[in-house]
Amino acid sequence: MARRTRHYPTGRCAAVALGSRIRVVTVTRESDHTVAVAVAVIVRPVDGRIVLVRRRVPESELVWQFPGGKVEPGEAPEAAAVRETREEIGLTVVDRARIGARIHPLTGRRIVYIACDVVSGVAQVTAPREIAYTAWIPPSRLDTYAPGVYEPVRQYLSITAPGRKSP
Repeated sequence: MARRTRHYPTGRCAAVALGSRIRVVTVTRESDHTVAVAVAVIVRPVDGRIVLVRRRVPESELVWQFPGGKVEPGEAPEAAAVRETREEIGLTVVDRARIGARIHPLTGRRIVYIACDVVSGVAQVTAPREIAYTAWIPPSRLDTYAPGVYEPVRQYLSITAPGRKSP
C-alpha cells in the first residue's frame, strides 16, 4: 500500500494510515534551536554607522534587528545573510567573516552573526511585508535600538569603528 503524506499544522493531531491500521500522532515542527537564522552585521566605513531593520511584526521584545533571516536547507549562513540583506533592504553585500553564533536569549533561535561589507545599493525597505523601516544608527545608540547585543558583535563593532583597522 502506498503511503500518503499530508502536511498538518504543528501541534495538532493527525491520523496516519499504516497499512490497515490507523495511528494518531502529534505533528511537531523542527526545533527552533536547529533552524539557524543568519544576520548581517554591516558597518558603514565612512562614519561607523550600523544598519538595522525594524520588523513589521516584532519577535518577542525585539523591534530593531540586524538584517537577516532563516538559513535555507543546504545554504551556508554567510550566503543566507547576503541573500536576506538584498531581499530585505536592497543592499548588495559580501560576507567578510563569521563573528559567532548563539541561542538568542529572547527568541530561543540559533543566530549566526556574519560581518558583511556593502558592495552596492542604498539601504531602503524592499520587503515591506516583513520590514517597516531601515536606519543607519551610530554605535553609541545601539543599546537604545537593540539592547542585549551579543558580546562578540560588540567587540567587532568596536574594532571596525572609524579610524581603527578592520579585522
